[in-house]
Amino acid sequence: MLLPVLKWEALRQGRGLKILLISLGGVIALAGAGTATYYLWPSPPPKPPPDVETASLDESADYAASSDFNRLPMKQRVKWAEGQMQKALEMDDDELVAYWRDMGEERRDRIRDNMRAVMRERTKRHVNEYFKLSAEDRKEYLDGRIDEMQQWRDKARKMFPRGPGGVRDGESEADAEKRIAARRARFARGAYRFMREPADQRAKTIAYFSAFAKRRNERGLSRVFGVKPKSKKK
Repeated sequence: MLLPVLKWEALRQGRGLKILLISLGGVIALAGAGTATYYLWPSPPPKPPPDVETASLDESADYAASSDFNRLPMKQRVKWAEGQMQKALEMDDDELVAYWRDMGEERRDRIRDNMRAVMRERTKRHVNEYFKLSAEDRKEYLDGRIDEMQQWRDKARKMFPRGPGGVRDGESEADAEKRIAARRARFARGAYRFMREPADQRAKTIAYFSAFAKRRNERGLSRVFGVKPKSKKK
C-alpha cells in the first residue's frame, strides 16, 4: 500500500500534526514522482508506415487509421499519404469502391480524421508551389491539380452513389442529416482555423483557389445550379 500508516494514538498525544504533515509530504512526493515520470519518460517512436508498393489494402487502411500515423512528422505523413493516393488512383475502380464501401464506419471515420491535417498541409504546399511558378507554368500546374480532383470525384461518386436529396444508397434521411450537419461543423472549424492563419498566407490561398475555379470554368468543369457552362472557344 502506498499510503503511509498513521498512528492514531500518537495523534491524540500531541505529536499528530507533525506525523500527519510528514505523511502528507510522502504522499505528495510519490504523486509528484509519478507525474514527472509520466511526462518526462520518452514515449516509444511511432511504428513506421507499411511500404506503399507492397502493402495490402488492409495494411494501408489499418495504418492510416492508427495513432502511429498521427505521430509521424507531417512531411512523412504527407509523403506516405500521397503515395497511397496515387496507388489508389491506379487501382481498378470496382476493387477500391467495394473495399471502401465494405469497410466499417468506425475505421472510415478514423481515416478521415487522421487525413484532414494531412490534406490541409498538402493544400498549403500546393498554394506555395503555385506562386513559385512563372505565369506560363501556372496553368499547367492547375490542370494537374484539377485532373487529380476529377479522378477522385469520379471514384467518390461510385463509392457513395446518391439518390434524391443527396441521400446516399443505404442511408436513411436521418443519417444523411447527421452527416450533413457534421460536414457543416467541420467547415465552420476549418473557416475559423483559416482566419487564424497569417494574412499573407490567407491572401495567397484565396488567390490560388480563385485561379483554380477560373481554370475549371475555362475547361467547362464548373457547374452553376447543376448545369455546366459552355467553355469559351479559343
